[in-house]
Amino acid sequence: MHEHSQARQPSARAKPMSTRGGKVSALLIGLLVLLVLAIGGIALLGGRGRPEVEPVRSDSSDRGPVQAMLEPPTPRTEAEVAANAPRPAAGYPHALRSPERYSGTARVEVHLALPPGLAVPERWSIAFQRSRSLIGAEFAVPRTVEVTGASASTVIDDVALGGYDVRPVAEGMNGRLEQVSLRRPDELDVVLRLELYERGFLTGRVVDPDSTPVAGIDVVAESAEDGSRRTVATDASGAYLFERLPDGDWRLFVGSSVTPLASASDVSFAAPSLHMRDLVTPRLGTLVLRVADANGLPVPSVVVEGTGLPSGPLTLVTDLDGRATARHCAAGDVALYATGPRGGRGDLKVHYDPANPGELTLLLGP
Repeated sequence: MHEHSQARQPSARAKPMSTRGGKVSALLIGLLVLLVLAIGGIALLGGRGRPEVEPVRSDSSDRGPVQAMLEPPTPRTEAEVAANAPRPAAGYPHALRSPERYSGTARVEVHLALPPGLAVPERWSIAFQRSRSLIGAEFAVPRTVEVTGASASTVIDDVALGGYDVRPVAEGMNGRLEQVSLRRPDELDVVLRLELYERGFLTGRVVDPDSTPVAGIDVVAESAEDGSRRTVATDASGAYLFERLPDGDWRLFVGSSVTPLASASDVSFAAPSLHMRDLVTPRLGTLVLRVADANGLPVPSVVVEGTGLPSGPLTLVTDLDGRATARHCAAGDVALYATGPRGGRGDLKVHYDPANPGELTLLLGP
């Protein structure tokens, strides 16, 4: 019996397979690959700029904080301790003022210099004073060394160490100031050249508010350094002259330095000369006083004292005519008190006006 097989026929026509989904998958895979390659390239390029990791050092200074706390500290030498010690704040070196630097004496050789044509004084001196600016002035010992015999040089073997202002001094001459610091370990054999030169003169005028010269009035120059004073009187033209005046700071007064009629600003004078601006006083006049007894007769040798005037107190003595005068009196209320040679007394209070001075009369009682 023969069997006959028949091929199975499909019930429907088969559809061909679509390639659209496969193309999409392949594209995504390619993009992922490119992304991975790009990330790897960026990482590779970034890694090239980084420094290589240094090997771990065995020095304790590079240990981590936990390891450094667990391990015992390594002992340091004295030199390391001193090198790592905190340094003091910057300041003035204390050693510069150490007393050890100013212990002992120095040898100072002095040579005097003068302008051409000026002879060495027969007697002059060297003044050592504590310096106003040098370090070590507190250790200086002020002294004055005399030089005689018209000698221009001298040697001083025992000058205490310290900071000094040194100046030559001679009658009627100026001495230029020199500064010297004597201290260890500097050279203690010092040569100084000191200079003397001629003094100068200061001039000016005294006038009243009308620019009228004030003649015969005192002008006082007071030194700011030592308080010494020089007094001159004006001439008929109101001019004054201070000759051979030492260099330095001065103040000028007209009249009395206690009750000055005019004062100038402080002036720094230096040779050879200086002419001052005019010194202006208030209007001044001459006070004329006549002392008489109860009968109107003049009484000589009466002492009269006056107070109250801006120009200062008065002390007068009457002459044979019973008169006394006081020049350069400023306007003001004045009280006059008279004492006679035989005990008589009298007083007078008036307002004095230089524009209308007149003659004042004071009667002397018993």
